[in-house]
Amino acid sequence: PTQPHKPETDIGKQTILIYGAPKLGKSTLAGRFPSALFLECEPGLNHLEVFKVPTYSWEVFLDACKLIAKGDHAFKTIVID
Repeated sequence: PTQPHKPETDIGKQTILIYGAPKLGKSTLAGRFPSALFLECEPGLNHLEVFKVPTYSWEVFLDACKLIAKGDHAFKTIVID
């Protein structure tokens, strides 16, 4: 390379991983991100008022990802929980 990589400063274009102990508030935090859609991989979001798609199998998860990739939605944040 002849030039250094320019950092992306738009947080909306970032991929963020939140890791922590159970019941720490990770989902609560992610629910505050702009226009969040949760792909719920196991039950546990009943305490939050969020948009969620139950994706309890790999096939359903992949189908949800395909629909998201089409872009025909208003969600700005995708949360895999």
